[in-house]
Parts: sequence; C-alpha cells; structure tokens
Amino acid sequence: MKVAYFGTSGSIGHCVIPIYGDFSETQLKFIEQIDCLDFNRVFNEYKPKIAIFKEFTVYGFPASPDDNRTGSKTIVLIEGSATEADFIRIIKSNYFLTRQFNKLFVKYNINQL
Repeated sequence: MKVAYFGTSGSIGHCVIPIYGDFSETQLKFIEQIDCLDFNRVFNEYKPKIAIFKEFTVYGFPASPDDNRTGSKTIVLIEGSATEADFIRIIKSNYFLTRQFNKLFVKYNINQL
C-alpha cells in the first residue's frame, strides 16, 4: 500500500511527503498535480471529504494548519480504493498526520480524531 501526504509541514508552502511505500520521483511529481483548481471545486467546505484523484483515493481538507492563505490544503492519498475508516486508521497511526488534522479540526471546530 502506498500512502502520501500533500500539504504544509510546519510552514507555508505545499510539499509531498511519502508516509508508507516507495514512490518514484515521477509518482511524487504526479501527486503534486492535486494542487489545482479542480481540488477547490470538490473540496469547497471546511470539513474533511473523500474523493478520487486518478489512481488514488483522497481524504482532503481545503485549508492548512500552518498557512491561512486561500488555496491551502491538507490531503492524505491512498493508492487504490479506500474508505473513511482506512484514512482514520492511517492518520491515527502517524503522529505527523494526527497533528496536522487535529490542528485543523480544532481551528474549524470539528471533532478531533
């Protein structure tokens, strides 16, 4: 299973961070393509949502815990099909992901993981 994070990492600016699995440079560049206008059309409310992006299932939030600018996003991608329960399990098993999402959930008054 391949899992990646796309978002901020303590400061402004998005980056891709592999969480599980090995990613080639081509795959990492491909994941960066999620930073597009279509993302904001799908993820248009301040709550987490699941969608499909190419061969990944995406759990995303249209904001960042580290950057208040419009267009920021916090995303976990799982290769293939995944459910909300899969995302919650992966996020809870990784300190960095838990921190990023819980900071957002506090900021937007959503129940923490």
